[in-house]
Amino acid sequence: MTENYDNEQLLYYIWMTSINGIGPTAQHKLLRAFGSPKGVYHASASEMAEAGISPHRQELILSSHNTEEAARILDRCYELGLFLLTDEDEIYPKDLKEYEDLPVLLYGRGRYDLFKDDADLGIDPMQKWNPFGPDYTPTELDWWGMDDVLEGNKEYRTVGVIGARRCTREDKNKCIARIERIRKDSSDAVIISGGAKGIDGYAHTAALKNGLRTIAFVGTGPDLSYPREHSELYDKITEYGMILSEYPPGTPARAYHFPRRNRLISAWSTEIYVIGAGRNSGTNSTMKYFRQYHGEDDSEMVEIRRKH
Repeated sequence: MTENYDNEQLLYYIWMTSINGIGPTAQHKLLRAFGSPKGVYHASASEMAEAGISPHRQELILSSHNTEEAARILDRCYELGLFLLTDEDEIYPKDLKEYEDLPVLLYGRGRYDLFKDDADLGIDPMQKWNPFGPDYTPTELDWWGMDDVLEGNKEYRTVGVIGARRCTREDKNKCIARIERIRKDSSDAVIISGGAKGIDGYAHTAALKNGLRTIAFVGTGPDLSYPREHSELYDKITEYGMILSEYPPGTPARAYHFPRRNRLISAWSTEIYVIGAGRNSGTNSTMKYFRQYHGEDDSEMVEIRRKH
């Protein structure tokens, strides 16, 4: 978070995570060896060799000794009111630090303060914003997916809700009813999804309607709305939650960004629900990540399919 680090520290985090060819695994190794991104910046070739950094990566780092672009990104974050979240921050899940494929830096927009241990969760569940219409009443329908296998922490639940972009009204009803049930069980739960069309959008909206915090992990910079028609929803999410991305502001959507986004949804969720997803849906990769991060054998994964 920007308030926990001075500008210089953040500058070097941005610099290190912006080097092409130096991904999260290498970044974790470098931080272990040199203590901080600034330590990485000032490390010599011989020191990196002693730390086991390959000659190729040494060259990538040593040839990137220019912080002008990092300074531009940092200035842009301040201009847009964004925050930066490192894996040393108090709200970064501590049990995820052992996974070296997860990013050491995230860019965020919204209410970081609502996720601190001493946060005031006085969110009004009777908000006037009602995108489902004034006469909508959720119906608890037949539930399927992972809820019979994956149990979250009832005291503090981070619940991933994912599924089809092209979903049926029944899928929508299931999503809304599930989140209403989560709120009744755990008023401090956090709903996590990907900000996309379909189930993602309904999950975030239902969380807001039920006075729950919500996190959208996105495949663009956190300042952008993708899809564009979710601009109002994204603004609402930033009032009662966060939009998080490993990409700096202004980064457009790319197809390969979304599988990476999915792994963050999986990592940050203590339980996950899949709604209306087909056999070849991208949600399958999300579930595989969930098993990886939360210790479940992939062979035990419940089959994901649409019920007819």
